[in-house]
Order: sequence, then structure tokens, then C-alpha cells
Amino acid sequence: MTAETWTEKTRQGETVRLVDLIDGPETTELVLRDTGGPSLAAALADPDTTATAALSLLAATCDTVSRLHQRGWGHGRIEADHVLL
Repeated sequence: MTAETWTEKTRQGETVRLVDLIDGPETTELVLRDTGGPSLAAALADPDTTATAALSLLAATCDTVSRLHQRGWGHGRIEADHVLL
């Protein structure tokens, strides 16, 4: 699968654009475009982030991961530092 195909199949909502897909014999690496925004961890640590906004960010993250799972994509650990907003 090419980067363009992956992007077309997953592009919705908060999913960032895929720059490259490196399909190795044991792992597949996704190279994503930098959003220029903060990480989820930084947003949650910001005292100006309200509880409502934090829940909205977490819900959007879960929705995005759910869509990837529905399309058969797996992943390693998901950490708030690696979720780009």
C-alpha cells in the first residue's frame, strides 16, 4: 500500500497526512506530517485547558484510533506525547 492510498483510506477528522509508508519484513513505519501543534500531553498539562476541552481531545483521539482499527491498522503504545494536535 502506498502513502497516498493509506492517506485516502484514513483521512478524516484529526488524522494527519501520511508522508511515507515504509513496509519492512517485520514492521511497517508510518511517517506523518508534523502538525505544528502541541502534543496531547502538552495540551492536557496546560492549565488553560478546561475539563471539557480535555475530554473533547481525548474523545477525538479515541475516535481516530477506532477508525484506524476498523481499517485493520494496529499500533504499538499510544502515548499522549506522541498524539499530535
